[in-house]
Amino acid sequence: MRLRKAVMLPIALPVVAGVRLALSLAGYARLIAWLPQSAGAGDRRWIDATARAVQIAARLVPGATCLTQAVATRTLLAWIGHHSWIRIGVRRDDKGAIMAHAWLLDGRNRIVIGGTRSELARFRPLTDLDRPRPR
Repeated sequence: MRLRKAVMLPIALPVVAGVRLALSLAGYARLIAWLPQSAGAGDRRWIDATARAVQIAARLVPGATCLTQAVATRTLLAWIGHHSWIRIGVRRDDKGAIMAHAWLLDGRNRIVIGGTRSELARFRPLTDLDRPRPR
């Protein structure tokens, strides 16, 4: 795992920074059209190492929100041949304000980045972005 993380970290940092900047300048709809997509399934060890590298890189990039991390991880996973999609959900905080959150799921509906299943259970899913449609 250390080797995979060591390989992914120098790649993840510029991707996270680039996604953060692109989201600020172009927005999600334009950005997603430029990013690679994949329909395959990757090695779970590389998926975990990629997510961890993005989490570490995000600490170094100001304003790297949950959406930035989800898009960056999705991009890196597509480069290694793994399909994933972003889920957007909302919940109310203790004061009643609406909070939005983004997280990434893989082809088996497993959480890749964005929280644990119990943390995300508090959010009501609104939409899945880039999820394959049933035929």
